[in-house]
Amino acid sequence: MELLGVVLALITAFLWALTSVAMRRATMELSPLAASAIASLVGVLMALAGSLTEFSAERRLPAIGEGAAEAMAAGILVFGLGRLFWYYGISKIGASRSNAIAASESVVAPLTAVAIAGESLHLIALSGCVMIALGVAVVSWQRENSFDHDWTRGVIASIGAALAFALGATFARVANLEIGSPFLTYLISTSTSLLVVLPMTIFTGGVSRALRNRFALIGSAANGTASLSFWGALYLTPVSIAVPLSQTFPLFTLLITLSFAKALERVDSRTVAGALTVTLGAFLVGWS
Repeated sequence: MELLGVVLALITAFLWALTSVAMRRATMELSPLAASAIASLVGVLMALAGSLTEFSAERRLPAIGEGAAEAMAAGILVFGLGRLFWYYGISKIGASRSNAIAASESVVAPLTAVAIAGESLHLIALSGCVMIALGVAVVSWQRENSFDHDWTRGVIASIGAALAFALGATFARVANLEIGSPFLTYLISTSTSLLVVLPMTIFTGGVSRALRNRFALIGSAANGTASLSFWGALYLTPVSIAVPLSQTFPLFTLLITLSFAKALERVDSRTVAGALTVTLGAFLVGWS
């Protein structure tokens, strides 16, 4: 079962890369808040369909128990704060750079998993953590003008996304084990985020326009599928394995951007070097 979890984590990485490129294009016309709300809405529909299929096949409803609180916390952190920060960072500094920084989640998640979920962490992971930090530094500090406010905000938002994703992943792991169904856990999580984000989006406007934006819909569909595969990976494997492997998405982002989306952003040698360093560091953390 752990092998399947590894495969799901790598599928998640590819889908997150696809999400980021699509949302990079979408946020040229929409606010990150509107894009996040649509992603939550699509996620609820996908999670509901998956849950109904699972319940129909098994003819039983998993016991939610205390896992509901953790699932709600994961939804607020991952799909509320984390995704909003991520989309904002993408809109400011581009998918390739934002993803390389957000992948520093690989450093934070194993530490929070040790503290909250009681998982173990091997010493070899320290070298991976150093490589991730180095890659993030290369990507973050590549501009000579340190007073570029948009650049600074994008970097800070991407770091905030990494922190929210890491903590949320640990809560999701605990919720998955308590509830016993990744579909139901994801449904609770993404529904919670929708209840938080949608009212703010309606107040600020942009919902109807986001529903007509094909890039936002493509990104939301990819993000929803990625979330399902990630929740499945967190159910089958420890956080210290699932998260680092899923954080190889900066490499997939580079490949997608260079192949199909060169016009969206400039990818220079420092971006490539930083993304590759982060990806290698994530592998070391995951396989330690």
